[in-house]
Amino acid sequence: MNKNDLYNEHKTKFWISIIFLTVEIFIPFILFWVLFTKDFNTQIYKLPYWANIIWILGLILFTNIISFLFYYLNWHKKDQFSYNWSFMGFLISFIISSYFWNWNQFLYRSLLAFAFVIIFLLIGTFLSLWFELLKNKIKKIKSN
Repeated sequence: MNKNDLYNEHKTKFWISIIFLTVEIFIPFILFWVLFTKDFNTQIYKLPYWANIIWILGLILFTNIISFLFYYLNWHKKDQFSYNWSFMGFLISFIISSYFWNWNQFLYRSLLAFAFVIIFLLIGTFLSLWFELLKNKIKKIKSN
């Protein structure tokens, strides 16, 4: 077995990763972004800022629970947590920045998104290791 085989053995296949990203991140966050922010003319209900923060925290919790469940069921590998958190950081930055800037300040929003991606990528990497330990601990308890 060469190095590439070992590396690819611990990564989720590209198309599987895209499907999980769509279910876990893109659909919930983009729906929230389109329906509840000022960026689009489709804002169905204007939520107060604090309510949006609670919704975003709920989406983060939902994403982590679903991701861990799929990981525990061996539907994807632990690298998916880094991808999830990176895209989540990007979308959260655009949701939050929509309250301060409009599309004319796209450069500022992009810089904020880049900063969020870096921070959330670090969090996602840490969580992937933590979820690996949690999964092993659950399996160890079940085997006893």
